[in-house]
Amino acid sequence: MADRSQHLKQIMEYKARFDLNAAMENWRRELAAEPNLTPEVRRELETHLSDLLAEFQRRGLNEEESFWLARRRVGHPQALGQEFLQANPTAVWRERVRWMAIAVLFVFLWSLTTNLLTRSVLSAIESRMGLQQRELSGSMPAQLASVLVRIASVRAGFCFVAD
Repeated sequence: MADRSQHLKQIMEYKARFDLNAAMENWRRELAAEPNLTPEVRRELETHLSDLLAEFQRRGLNEEESFWLARRRVGHPQALGQEFLQANPTAVWRERVRWMAIAVLFVFLWSLTTNLLTRSVLSAIESRMGLQQRELSGSMPAQLASVLVRIASVRAGFCFVAD
């Protein structure tokens, strides 16, 4: 009986081997998700993490222990993002102004396109209905409503007096 294991009911656990490359890639993704960290800052933080990893491994720690200690020393990506935000608030405002300018440009282009499409639709409807071509003035919705009223009155057989 002495040759047998003393722990017959103990469940064997499978522990996956630590993959340093995958852990580093996940850490890089977390850093990339922080908008307050520039690519240069991310590269500097990665260099710092790698230096700490090498230092801990020279002291005799394995890859997994070295990675987690180095990561803890460098700091959590969200906390780092907040620190850089406080250190350089002008960069954040520059980014916000850039996005606001893009939004204004988009609204301008949308309005221009809508205006041109509305004018071409109005012209097509007027020419198709045989209505008098007139100088387009006033707001586009009012013009479109006016043309639709004319179309409805012609279809209904009402006599329409041109303005």
